[in-house]
Amino acid sequence: MNENYRNNYNDEMEINLVDLMFYLLKHWKSLLIVTILGVLLGVGIWKVKGASPDKGAAVDELLESEEDMNVVAEQLKIAPDVIRNMELAYQYRGLYEGQINYNQNSILMKLDPNEVYTGTLRYYVSAGDNTELLSLLYQNMISKREFIHKIKESASIDCEEQYVRELINCSLSGSDAPIISIDGTETVPQSVLISYSVVYSNTEVCEKVLQIIREEAAALQAECQEKYGEYTQEIVFDGVQFVADNSRLDKQKSDIDVMNACLTNITKLEADFTDEEMAYYETVYLGRDEEDILDKEEFEEEMEQPVSAKSSVAKWLLIGIMLGIVCWGGFYLVKYLFDKRVKYAEEVSNYYGLHLIGRYKPEDSKLKGIDKLQEQIVNRNMGSSREYIASAMNILDEKTLLLIGDLKDQEVEAFVKGLIENCSKAEYGNLMQNDSEALERAKDKAGVILCVHKGKTTHTEIQRELEICRLQNICVAGAVVVES
Repeated sequence: MNENYRNNYNDEMEINLVDLMFYLLKHWKSLLIVTILGVLLGVGIWKVKGASPDKGAAVDELLESEEDMNVVAEQLKIAPDVIRNMELAYQYRGLYEGQINYNQNSILMKLDPNEVYTGTLRYYVSAGDNTELLSLLYQNMISKREFIHKIKESASIDCEEQYVRELINCSLSGSDAPIISIDGTETVPQSVLISYSVVYSNTEVCEKVLQIIREEAAALQAECQEKYGEYTQEIVFDGVQFVADNSRLDKQKSDIDVMNACLTNITKLEADFTDEEMAYYETVYLGRDEEDILDKEEFEEEMEQPVSAKSSVAKWLLIGIMLGIVCWGGFYLVKYLFDKRVKYAEEVSNYYGLHLIGRYKPEDSKLKGIDKLQEQIVNRNMGSSREYIASAMNILDEKTLLLIGDLKDQEVEAFVKGLIENCSKAEYGNLMQNDSEALERAKDKAGVILCVHKGKTTHTEIQRELEICRLQNICVAGAVVVES
């Protein structure tokens, strides 16, 4: 009820998804037609795709009939400089894939340079004339496969040996005093400083690796003393430190730069190839790594060829059907959104804030199919008889009422005439925007009730009636909706 004689309706209308769903379902016949057209479209696309020449297949046929690649290149009129570019692009691909593989598997490349721990173990070794020999043995100690396996098991590092070796380093710094001259041309160091280092992202792994190095160094010392006699071996530094290594960051950046350079060159070189040249390039160069499994692939292709044909047909049929459904849904969605007529009864109350007295459906109307389902789900609890609406009008506070509607509409006219027979305080009249007499009658009444015909009355007509009521201070007691 609008007691303040104002029309406070929303500027934007919400979409009723349930009503939209039933609106689309009511057009199921057009959906069926669109689906059939989509099937025909998919078959047509499949035919066109199947009939288009496959230049790659033509190149494969030439390669099968000619063993000499140069002969095939001459037949395809591929210039020598293009062949050189193919070789260069293939080499860049090898570099790029190798760098990718290294970056994905290398632990060193995955470490954050700003969050790395470095474990260091330094030995001072002095063995006289045997110092150089012993230093080589101490260096080779960390290169043994058994040593790497111990580190993998102890530190739980799951990767290939080459990536474990990157984490460990050994360096030497020798002393040449005193000097022993041999024919006046050579010097032999009498002592050496052996430094072992290990890098990782936590201290526990570094400590475990250093412990293994200590054990191996102790075993090597006992073995060397037995063979070469007593010598000096002292630990001069042993510990784990948190160190930010910018050189590792530079290495990571340089590897990324190499990858980008390779990728840029690959893209540039391959972009200049024509379709026939690209087919030749893919078959001759990119197919080199697949020669070992070529026979197996050919067998699998022969076995799966019928399945591939069926899957190709199914794919294009599905694409055609989906394309048709999308176009169909888009068309009816736009049509629904731009339809300015009242679509459902609750729209009057939700949008304009009017009291919905009831909705009338002719007793002789028989609903079928989707309309019947919508009636059972959406409108099952709302009164729809003329007697119910008349009773609801009689209990309103207004003593006199004017039921206004478009009397040019035969269904509306029949409804309002029958309604006032059961409601003694109500009269009926035409829309005030079309009839000045109805406007004068409305001024003498306590309130008016707007009769809306779903699917025919437009929102513009409702807004005009409410605007007139606001200007003339006419109370709008509510609205009834006629559903034919």
